[in-house]
Amino acid sequence: MLFLLIIKQKGEGCDYTVGCGTRLYEFGADTHALAAKLALKKLADCGFLPSEDCGMSDDRMLDKHYLFELNEQTMLPTGYDEELSRLTELDREATVKEQQAKDQAEFERLRKKLGR
Repeated sequence: MLFLLIIKQKGEGCDYTVGCGTRLYEFGADTHALAAKLALKKLADCGFLPSEDCGMSDDRMLDKHYLFELNEQTMLPTGYDEELSRLTELDREATVKEQQAKDQAEFERLRKKLGR
């Protein structure tokens, strides 16, 4: 089985970098119990839990952590990028049409106001 561990540090991160203080780790395990054990080991190895190698300092305090089992239902299907592009284009076209309708309404309002 494939698992994903998401770790989020307390605070807003270390600087203006998006995602700073958030880490993702993907790993395999035969059981959920083994996955939980490996996740705890990863937390300790990264300094988020007290361990022999590293303690816990304020800048490494854990805010949240999530452990997910990845399977076919949670994996993006092949070809998702084409579908995303198609949906993005449809959204862009709808936005353009909406703006054109607003512009046309404003034009009609001004034409009536100015009597032309």
